[in-house]
Amino acid sequence: MKKILSSIFIVSFMFFIVSVCQATTVDEEYKAVPNELNLAIKNMREKPIDTQISLCFQLKETYKNNQNAIARIENRLGIIFFEQKDYEKARQHLEIAYAIDPTLVRTNIFLGRIEAARKSYDTALEYYKVGIDNETESAVLSDLNYFAGRACFEKKDYTNGIQFFSQAINYGGQAQEYEMRGRCFAKLKDFSSAIRDYNKAIDIKPNFSLAYFNRGIAYVRIEKFNDAIQDFKNALELNGEMHRVHFHLGYAYSKLNNHSVAVEEYTKYLYYYPNDAEAYYNRGLDCYHLADYQTAIENFSQTILLNTKHGKAYKMRGMSYRKIGAETQALQDFNRAKQLGVN
Repeated sequence: MKKILSSIFIVSFMFFIVSVCQATTVDEEYKAVPNELNLAIKNMREKPIDTQISLCFQLKETYKNNQNAIARIENRLGIIFFEQKDYEKARQHLEIAYAIDPTLVRTNIFLGRIEAARKSYDTALEYYKVGIDNETESAVLSDLNYFAGRACFEKKDYTNGIQFFSQAINYGGQAQEYEMRGRCFAKLKDFSSAIRDYNKAIDIKPNFSLAYFNRGIAYVRIEKFNDAIQDFKNALELNGEMHRVHFHLGYAYSKLNNHSVAVEEYTKYLYYYPNDAEAYYNRGLDCYHLADYQTAIENFSQTILLNTKHGKAYKMRGMSYRKIGAETQALQDFNRAKQLGVN
């Protein structure tokens, strides 16, 4: 009988422990607040935005004497407004949460993202670093390091960007972390490392059009133009809206002396970006190589119209004029090119 009672007690005690654990792990970051508040916020997430906001303000009234609860609610309001891209309101609510408890990881993540959106990258990094110092969950640490790496990339601190992205990868990062680290390596002209990371990103996410595009650019930089063309085509096949790929296809085809196809690619690009002086200049070069001097002149003239200090365009237009026997115009362009430092 004693054994039976003992067994019943042990089982009952274990159920009690499980129920307590379930009650206190609804959201580990907010374990200092009432569990029913965590559950209320968790359950509201599928409701319409206006309903969520209204419920949050009702909860603020209910828990007005509990500062930890207020921080939890303000954090949720901040995230709601952030997701609606109302960054000013998001910031107001998140800063209230931060003033109560500056160690809340989600508050730091979203304040960092708001500062990054405002291009205040150093301030964003400060928030991310506080989050990193106070987080233990690998998935969240991966996100924090990824966002910190993005801030470093935007402020052109590529070396520290690599360190943050590497940490994100160590915590279980996915394709985007490899792709961004690849971009940092490319900015530092370490193209072999960049290509290695783009390869990994594509292995993880085979439909990652941006990784194909950036790997293509890296291949161009090491003069593997056929590989670059294949990557650019893959990027376009995966994302037909990636119109800027046509510029890089034009450049790669030109380097392979396939000038007619290069002209076609630049023409496709200029349909979407008609004010890109460099694209007109490059298309003019390919027309010149095709001995289509009149069209070359038109392209170089458009380049000059968009950029009056494009010395190379003056020089190449001068050479094109000379090819059709317009020596006076040619000499005028050569003189202007020389004034701009192009001999």
